[in-house]
Amino acid sequence: MIDVAYRDAVSVDLPGGPIVLVRRGSGPPTIFLHGIPLSLLAWRHNIDQLSRTLSVLAIDMRGFGRSAKPLHADYSVQGHARVVEELITELDLPKVNVVGSSYGCAVAIMLAHIAPERVNRLVFINPVCYPGGRHSAAKLARVGLLATLARTSLRTSFLGKRLLASRLRHSFASFTQATPELIDAHHELLTRDHGEKTYLATLRQLDEDEVARTLPKLRQETLVIWGADDHVLPVANAHRMAAELPSSRLEILDGVGHFPPEETPDRVNKLIANFLGRPSERRSTPTRTSRRDESDVDVRVDGLGRARP
Repeated sequence: MIDVAYRDAVSVDLPGGPIVLVRRGSGPPTIFLHGIPLSLLAWRHNIDQLSRTLSVLAIDMRGFGRSAKPLHADYSVQGHARVVEELITELDLPKVNVVGSSYGCAVAIMLAHIAPERVNRLVFINPVCYPGGRHSAAKLARVGLLATLARTSLRTSFLGKRLLASRLRHSFASFTQATPELIDAHHELLTRDHGEKTYLATLRQLDEDEVARTLPKLRQETLVIWGADDHVLPVANAHRMAAELPSSRLEILDGVGHFPPEETPDRVNKLIANFLGRPSERRSTPTRTSRRDESDVDVRVDGLGRARP
């Protein structure tokens, strides 16, 4: 699984160490930011299909996957965003689209705020943004002794895989999607070069209040995709986000959990391709899709109404 996902990966040297990415396709340059403690492996069902119409750049953020994992780097949301901005500059990219999943959305929000001239459109998928939700690992990471125990546990093959498996199964709408092969792959990439330390550093430096304060300042057109059966981040946050973003569109996917790109890749790929490929428009339209809507993911559900903060 890992070898296939990274079969044409390249390494880009940056001041804080190399960033690994997979780059495929031609079209509008679009950066894909994974959640944590994951890697670009999370986009394995999306890269090839979306590369038909986009120039896909799926990256391993600093401290994750096969990218550099310096122990004393800035792993705040803004720190991660600065690294992505450095990557855009190094690759001499024009204005880019940014697609984020979970924590990757927090980085995308900060990037769009600190470097708005570099970001065209945004796609947020089950985004980390607001305080709350079931961030049990994050709470552990902020307590010194428990953080040490968590780091040691994640490192071990048996217990580390059990902890990761529990989190992944809780994140999918159907726990069977967290296969042993997937768990092994994510654990291998997580613990590579002591990545469990940089993962916990990222959790410790996560300031959701700062991300939430930044969100309403964004002016980019934004597509928000949310799995209705997300047990990690409440779907109520989707309506709040749609209300706070002046140029947004909301798609709620029934029967889907925290990882829509993996759980229903065809629907997510179609939503992303349609949104990033259509002419510019300014609107905020909440919509809802379900399994029966797969042939037409743009169906609006009347009566859903304006999202409330």
